[in-house]
Amino acid sequence: MRKLLSLLIAVMALAIFVQAELLSAWTFIGATTCEEVADDPAVRYKKMAVNPKTVFQEGDTVKCLIQLKDVWINHRFLTRIYKDGVLISRQLSSEKKVGAYGWAFSPQIIVMNSAKPGSYKIDSYLLTGTSVDSVFLATAEFSVQRVSPDYTVDVFALCEGVGPGTVLYALAPIHPKSVFSLDDSVHLLVQLKGVFVNHSYVITVWKKTSDGERHLLFSYTTSQKDVGLWGWSYSSHILKRDADILGAGDFAVEAKIITPTYEKVLGTADFTITQSPVAVPERENIKPFDAISYPNPFNPSTTINFNLPFPGMVTVEVFSATGQKVTTLLNESIQAGSHSLVWDATGMASGVYFYRFDK
Repeated sequence: MRKLLSLLIAVMALAIFVQAELLSAWTFIGATTCEEVADDPAVRYKKMAVNPKTVFQEGDTVKCLIQLKDVWINHRFLTRIYKDGVLISRQLSSEKKVGAYGWAFSPQIIVMNSAKPGSYKIDSYLLTGTSVDSVFLATAEFSVQRVSPDYTVDVFALCEGVGPGTVLYALAPIHPKSVFSLDDSVHLLVQLKGVFVNHSYVITVWKKTSDGERHLLFSYTTSQKDVGLWGWSYSSHILKRDADILGAGDFAVEAKIITPTYEKVLGTADFTITQSPVAVPERENIKPFDAISYPNPFNPSTTINFNLPFPGMVTVEVFSATGQKVTTLLNESIQAGSHSLVWDATGMASGVYFYRFDK
């Protein structure tokens, strides 16, 4: 009996010794935050080629890589994520079981999608199937910065009409207007250049009273404009309302850009709707040309096609977005009919240009 008891004690001692050996039989490679970690399984079980990072931008995908080497016992990873000192997440991985050949590398990737601004800390621990105690591995700290939309307000204008299609994504040939009649359609064109964050527009219209007060008519929020793989070059929105629905009177309109964490007023404007049609001064020297340029956008040349209803002197000039005249394409007397002009912009700065016809 004494021999049997001594044998059991010896076996237990041996088991405890082996357990201790197994528990410490690993090398901690590191815990680091990064934007990308290789998803290829053949790569994941090597020392991964990552680019450590401690500062991220709002909306980034943040990955934290925890990796051990030479783990020969079933185990789990426990992670605690803190934001601004407050515990926001506790994650326990599924059990990583040691197979016939054990583990060479054992990684765990913690993924945070669409990171919000703040200061973060990720504590990582190792748990084994033979112990309820966790072994602290490391702390990875990082911050997420708030992103403000980076853009230029290209157009903020009230007008009677706005060109369709691709014209919206260039400086549209619009005629700014502040006085409308009940027969008109009132358009507000808001156009930004270089927007690289998901956003919407909020457009608000008020009607003014004789005592200077403003009464809210409506506030309209557009659907979200998602930034794709290449971001936005131009982002436009047109609000259209029939003047007879708004009624006669004095009005104010405001457009604002909003993101999940940011908002800013883009512009405000006043306009009037009169009871009778607005008198338009006669300009007999201005005639419709039905001009179309193609291609648009272009590099380095574009062709301008137009129709002339009757013969006469015609001037065609090109202007920059700031209103500066760039060149004169035509200044002579031509016959009625269809005509084409080619503008070669070689040597000109990239940007938005528009042309004007005078007769």
